[in-house]
Amino acid sequence: MLSCCNYSRSAKNVTLFDDLNIVIETDYIEWTKRVELSQDGSVKLCSNVHEQPQTFTYYEVLFVHEPDCTFLIYHNLSLIDAKEVYQYCKSKLNELKRYFPGNKFVVSENLRLIMESLRINSNWTVTHLCARLGFDWYFTDNQSITTEMINAQVEPDMYTPLHLAVKNFLTPTIKLILSKSPNLNLVNSKQQSVLHYAAVSTQEIVVLILNQPKTFDRILMRDIKGCTALHMACYVQKFDIVFEFLKFGLTVRMLTLSPPNSRSISRTMSETKPSMNVVVTFTDEDFDDIDCQDIYTGGCPLHWAKHRRLMEKLITYSFPLNTRNANGDTPLHVVSKRLRLKCMLSLLCAGANVNANNIFGNTPLHHSVKENDLVVPQTLIVFDANINARNYNNESVRHVAAKACKSTGNEAILYLLTAIGAKRCPPTDEQNLCNLGCSYNGDFEGNICEKLFGVDQKYDRLYKEFLFSDIIEQKLKETSKKMGKENRVNLLCLDGGGIKGLVSIQILKEVARHLKNPINDYFKWYAGTSTGSFICAFLSMGYSLNQILSIYFRLKEKVLSGARPYSSDLLESLIQNEFGKDVKMEDLLTKYDKYVLIPSALANRRPMKLHLFRSFPSVQELFEASNDESLQEQLLPNHDKDLPNYKKYENINIEVWKACRASGAAPTYFRAYEDFLDGVMTSNNPTMDALSEFTHRNLALKSLKRFDECHELDLVLSVGTGKGLIEESDMVDIDSYGLRNIRQFRTLINLLVYEICQTEQHIVERSEAFCVVSKVPFFRLNSFLSDLMEIDEQQDYRIINCLWETKRFMYFRRKQVKVLVNYLENRTQNLPTRSNDKGNNKKSTILDLSSSIGTKCFQNKLKSDNK
Repeated sequence: MLSCCNYSRSAKNVTLFDDLNIVIETDYIEWTKRVELSQDGSVKLCSNVHEQPQTFTYYEVLFVHEPDCTFLIYHNLSLIDAKEVYQYCKSKLNELKRYFPGNKFVVSENLRLIMESLRINSNWTVTHLCARLGFDWYFTDNQSITTEMINAQVEPDMYTPLHLAVKNFLTPTIKLILSKSPNLNLVNSKQQSVLHYAAVSTQEIVVLILNQPKTFDRILMRDIKGCTALHMACYVQKFDIVFEFLKFGLTVRMLTLSPPNSRSISRTMSETKPSMNVVVTFTDEDFDDIDCQDIYTGGCPLHWAKHRRLMEKLITYSFPLNTRNANGDTPLHVVSKRLRLKCMLSLLCAGANVNANNIFGNTPLHHSVKENDLVVPQTLIVFDANINARNYNNESVRHVAAKACKSTGNEAILYLLTAIGAKRCPPTDEQNLCNLGCSYNGDFEGNICEKLFGVDQKYDRLYKEFLFSDIIEQKLKETSKKMGKENRVNLLCLDGGGIKGLVSIQILKEVARHLKNPINDYFKWYAGTSTGSFICAFLSMGYSLNQILSIYFRLKEKVLSGARPYSSDLLESLIQNEFGKDVKMEDLLTKYDKYVLIPSALANRRPMKLHLFRSFPSVQELFEASNDESLQEQLLPNHDKDLPNYKKYENINIEVWKACRASGAAPTYFRAYEDFLDGVMTSNNPTMDALSEFTHRNLALKSLKRFDECHELDLVLSVGTGKGLIEESDMVDIDSYGLRNIRQFRTLINLLVYEICQTEQHIVERSEAFCVVSKVPFFRLNSFLSDLMEIDEQQDYRIINCLWETKRFMYFRRKQVKVLVNYLENRTQNLPTRSNDKGNNKKSTILDLSSSIGTKCFQNKLKSDNK
């Protein structure tokens, strides 16, 4: 064991070799006893080799501040180590000596800091040391600092002086270095730029660095782990710095923080779109709508939005909807866990992947069934979440829900899955982890809502088998040769009902799930009243059902708000954007090859008159164009000409949006459109009127010898908007006029309104009878709902519940759905060949808002950077 030597100063003994790097002032007498091995300016390498009595030899590096003031800055038993320290510190200390003050205590502290820094990297230059230690006097008093010195990088860390100043949060030093125009694009050995270090420093520092020229060039720079500066700010939970990045004005690409280990993601096709270069602007209100607890995993602002207003705004910037954060969660995963229903609806309507897996294989539905909330999993199911999805632990959604029932006690969540066919765990799974709600031999299906007891018995059949089974069977047996000679078409009819049109869309989605092509490929004739006219027009123009669903939810938010009557201007603006201002009814035939009927009610006369907007010429127009007076004489007399203000109303030359607006002019909900009221007033279920028009057109064409233009009706599909229980009403028996009978008059008015809006019972039976006689299969799809929503329903949870019940109804009648699907697949003529993607025929303009303003901001930002 080596004995220690002591340095004494002011009667204080310091034991050496406990700390080889200790910096202390030595007595003049003490160090003059040493043997000087080497000297360079104020730095000496000495030894005690001639000291008497000598117990062992050691070596020291000394710094001579003044003739009577010397500091021991290093000592060691190894000459090699001592020489190494002497070599790397001598030039640096000699250069810095002239900046040292006269105060010995300050000099001692400076020496200690310098030697500590050199132990980290002995290759650092004087500029590096002063930047790391905040020696601002070096940068203010030294006029000889060159660009090369400011941008110097040395092995092994490759830091620049500015890297070190930012890393140590030295704001005054940073300002001094920035005044000398350093190169901010330089990166260290970890590929980290100065901006990376600023992102984990302070708000003041990051503002300084962001406001330097050409910052945009550095925002997307990634380190060796694939992290951008914004990644790092998120991961270390520097939320104030993240907000500074957002205030700065970054593009969609810069704000899309895909997981660091997927560096190639920033160069995928989706991120090379022009929309990725749009600058995103954030307001103070936007910052209030950001949830900081979701920032630390990265992702993009879609992950962080906690209110629908901000979510809708971000979606218009075309952020990639399925961006992953560090956990592999998409924005839909996050809002599912946080139970943010409105944000979820915005994402789903915009096209987010409802079945995306995170790094554990969990889908959003896996997350939502763990929570004590019914509406969120209901929503995901309505938007076609895979109810049998399994995560990487081989746990199905039903398995997770069954386990969660025990902790939450909400067994109704399990019923949401079982009622639409979620499968139990197979016998091969570890059954000790299962319970009665998911095991293959269990018998628990969850708790059913009281309103749903006995609902199955109220579900109508999709078609009456005793009427149509033989007809369907006979048509399916027809030979392909006979089928090829016919000009067969299918007819789709949609009822009116305001926002309840969502039920019609959900019914069609459940049919379309089983079809090989988009559903609009299977129908050539369409008839729709009020809300049904919107859906028919959208389908005929190539919109997918998911896009139409999205439009309806947006219509609910944008238009059905406030007090009745709602803004007709907002409604007209929305449908003009969707259909186009100049697209006319005849374009639906000439461009899309669809025969479309839209009923409305001419209300400037008594009685009101059914008016049909068509995409094809009416019988009267066909006869008038033929110039055959004998045929024209067979038409009914036009009594409209007797009206004082008679005018001829357009048929095929009217714009589509105007026809739909006229058909949807529901009294007390919207203003009348010119002379038209809602088509519900005359034809709420347009099936019979469509069949009449179809028949009359065929007969007219045959009388004109235009046989090749005639169509043969092959199937009629009539879709409702949901129906509820038949309610008891007071009997109306008015024996006299007077105030005492006001209630009876009110009851009578209600009965008349209900009868005008009737779409079931005798209305359907007439169409059935017509089709039976014509030997045309007739399907009527209308869901019974335990809690029927209003035609202007604004509560999301009620709408979602109705759509889930519709899905349940279609699952319950799945056997008849298969009959319909089989018939459509085997009998529909001229089906186009399509890819597996059945949903994106036409993009909604609502989801594709103009980004020219953001692009202009981006261009201006680049110009200012270049300056």
